[in-house]
Amino acid sequence: MAQEVSLQDLCKELEKEELIELVKHLADQYMDIDMAVMEWYVLQKGTEKQNPLSDKLLWEYWERAEEIISNFNDYGGGPEDLEYEAYEYLEKITSLLPQYSIPTEEKRILINRLFMQYAIGNSGFDDVLMDTIYELCESDSDWKHVITLLQKEPDDWNQTLIMRIYKDQLQDGEAYLQLRLQSLKYGMDYWDLAAYYISQEQIEKAIEVAEAGVENGQGRKTELFAFLFDYYADQNEMNQIQVVVDAAFHKQSDIGLIRERAFVYFKRKNEYEKLKNMLVRAFRTDYRDKKHYDDFNSMKEHLSAEDWAEVQEEMIGIVQKESMIDYLEICYDMEMYDEILKIILEPSEYIYIDWDSFADKLVDQYPREIIEYYWNKGCLLIPSGNRKRYKEAVKHFEKARDIYEKKLNEYDVWQTRLEALEIQYRNRRAFLDEMRVFG
Repeated sequence: MAQEVSLQDLCKELEKEELIELVKHLADQYMDIDMAVMEWYVLQKGTEKQNPLSDKLLWEYWERAEEIISNFNDYGGGPEDLEYEAYEYLEKITSLLPQYSIPTEEKRILINRLFMQYAIGNSGFDDVLMDTIYELCESDSDWKHVITLLQKEPDDWNQTLIMRIYKDQLQDGEAYLQLRLQSLKYGMDYWDLAAYYISQEQIEKAIEVAEAGVENGQGRKTELFAFLFDYYADQNEMNQIQVVVDAAFHKQSDIGLIRERAFVYFKRKNEYEKLKNMLVRAFRTDYRDKKHYDDFNSMKEHLSAEDWAEVQEEMIGIVQKESMIDYLEICYDMEMYDEILKIILEPSEYIYIDWDSFADKLVDQYPREIIEYYWNKGCLLIPSGNRKRYKEAVKHFEKARDIYEKKLNEYDVWQTRLEALEIQYRNRRAFLDEMRVFG
């Protein structure tokens, strides 16, 4: 048997000049060998800050990434493998920067070429291109150059980037404020300004801006409401807290957040009437992410017996209208089992809701009714079925069988129904194949 020869053994036999010739030969044969060798050298030997090898690698990475990104800009996207490749090259650029002090002139050229692809805005690489530009910026002069580029492509997002550079990178509050005060449309615009004033310890101005944002801002206002409520709670300004609560309900904004904060505050201050009124008011309002079941029980716990008796029926009606799942949970707690059974056995109005968890809870009280629930669910899947639907139907039939066997001890009845079902669909071979689990 011939002795195995490793690549390492072969290289050991070569003289220095022969190794050089080997590397040159491989570079001619395989396009990425030259870059791989340079990367290996940098990893093994390190580089000086001005090493031309780092410069060579930097531009090699960018030119390869640029070619891909340019094509993506032309066609509005491209293959996923090329997308990953471009991301990898950009990551290599940022990982190389700490090792290499790129000359100012070259840096500007690279920033300009990155920005050119960013400005086209059709590649899907916009965020990572701007992130790479940011990584290249080391001085105020670099940041001001980026601002100049952004100003040549005026839009709302670029204006936001300019403001952030003034505020966070150049610490030029005057320039930031000049732009920010001219651009207050959304709630988050107001919050950006309020947060700046907070960072400058100008709380009164922050309060003024936050209140204006609650009144006039569009879209998200969560941070504004949270800031105002927490500030007035810290100051124990009850009247102003009520103003914030009223504003949330009036604007139909962040009611859940305000409800939670107001609940904690009023409870801590033993303000029962305010607590009661706020809980009832919130429950009467339909808002996003409302926790019907939890809020219902919270009211039940914290309202007096007399006050709860006055509103309980109304609150149940609200839950029934807005969240049937939570309504059935409440019915179960109140032992209204007939009501649950009525709803889950007539599912036409709620065809896309899965009632199985409630059916399982009622199996001891209503075994025969729950058998029909699962049997009917399974049968509905058969007529227009496929393998996937047949498998799902079998799961429902298995639950019906288990009730027959374990709750009613009527295995013979189950067998009779099973045989009749298989006869009814005897021409559906895939269905019968799935039903073989029953023997």
